[in-house]
Amino acid sequence: SDGFAARMGHACVVVDDSTLWVMGGLGPYECLADVWQFKTGSNRDTLHGTELKASSEWKPRCLFSAVNFNGLIWVGGGVSAPNGKALGDLWSTPSSTTSWTPRPKGKLEYVVANAIGTGMAFCDKTLFTMVTNRTGGPSWQFEQVMWGAEQSGITSTSDAWSKSSAPSLRADWTSTSHSISLVSFQTRLYLRALHKTAMSGEVVGAPLFVYVRAT
Repeated sequence: SDGFAARMGHACVVVDDSTLWVMGGLGPYECLADVWQFKTGSNRDTLHGTELKASSEWKPRCLFSAVNFNGLIWVGGGVSAPNGKALGDLWSTPSSTTSWTPRPKGKLEYVVANAIGTGMAFCDKTLFTMVTNRTGGPSWQFEQVMWGAEQSGITSTSDAWSKSSAPSLRADWTSTSHSISLVSFQTRLYLRALHKTAMSGEVVGAPLFVYVRAT
């Protein structure tokens, strides 16, 4: 589509059966905050793109997460640049308006203060976020942390977040920044983490970790 910048580290959500949104990411010169809508053609083998918003209310970012849940598109986390500041915020908009509303962060703000990788998914009315926290020190150690909040609490209180069971990953899969992809399907959370040696140029396929939320 004309005007659609090349990018990496962007976020995509499926809005409906024929509509896809592409948001933000690192463009040729800087991070972006745009929202593009792509619709399938009648034969479903083509996509037609339209820019819905050139600059959203949320700051330009890359390596962030987005989900579609209960009639709202949610955007959260990410960084201002590949090695930039972690953005500990959460926004939502109806897909019909692209008028973004900031959501209370509460404990999430603390959780993502040093986060450099964020995964986000709704599962059974709970928004889960999985982050890689940079703990500091000369060796820049990393730790995996998972938090969750009920959807009703996200919109009504600033302290809705609570720490949930963090997956126990193998040590050689837990030291990479920008490494988390988290999606939900039915009652399960599917987590994919990048192997740490891939950051030094080695091509490695990551395993798929599957977690089931306790009911």
